[in-house]
Amino acid sequence: MQIIDSVYVYRMFLGDKASWNGRYHSHKENEFEIHFFIEGSGVFLSNKKRIPIHNKNLFITSPREFHSILPDKIEKPITYYAILFSLDKKAEGEMFESLCRIAESNKKRQTIEESSIQFIFEEIFKLSNSKDAQLKKSAELLTQGLIYRLFISNAEPSGAAQDFQHKSEEVSSNHVSRSIHIMEEKIYENLKVEELAAELGLSAEHFIRIFRQKMNITPLQYFYRLKIKTAAAMISNTNLLVNDIAKKMSFENQFHFSRIFKKCTGLSPTEYRKMYGQKIR
Repeated sequence: MQIIDSVYVYRMFLGDKASWNGRYHSHKENEFEIHFFIEGSGVFLSNKKRIPIHNKNLFITSPREFHSILPDKIEKPITYYAILFSLDKKAEGEMFESLCRIAESNKKRQTIEESSIQFIFEEIFKLSNSKDAQLKKSAELLTQGLIYRLFISNAEPSGAAQDFQHKSEEVSSNHVSRSIHIMEEKIYENLKVEELAAELGLSAEHFIRIFRQKMNITPLQYFYRLKIKTAAAMISNTNLLVNDIAKKMSFENQFHFSRIFKKCTGLSPTEYRKMYGQKIR
């Protein structure tokens, strides 16, 4: 395990410029993120699902899952920790697969009543941001212990049926991973699901089914969200006009782009730029 980033955000609210960590984004194929909300209320966006945020809520997001804290849905100021970490699929395959399954189940969101958990997050945050390599390592060990304690302690026992299921899932996962790589390479194009399925040697119906099973979202919905993630980065970090970004991302027109953008992020492109935009000279 390697902790890539850990942050502490104090009382984020719509009236202030929202935290950069709360923006619409996803992570790489071996990266997970844990959010622990100490106080506040609002809405956590997970792909296309909107989940209420309350005090002591904990969420885990899986690799490539699009997520954000919707800034226009914050009702009470939100204070939270976020820990982004990566796992080695070969060396830590059991934990990786367990967390992927948990992130797709109702254990994705938990309410944590133990007061000690908050102190553990505080310790992880402090240690992981230290310049001392040994202290950083201790933060990773603390995170591993927290994961086992909260998520994997009641994991299902393995068996022959599960082994067969895991092998089937591995084949489907390979198809899904390949399809996502193709989407990423053709992010600026108007890629059709039928074209993508044909490139994988699958029927469109079968491809849509295995993609939805793995990602909890259709390929087209995922591709749109991938486009919006890229467009959101342009809106935040450039002075490009919204219409020019819409054309660059191969949307039908600016209206179509703005509608999909707001559906994905909860904000219009203009509102998003105001909330997350960086000052460009």
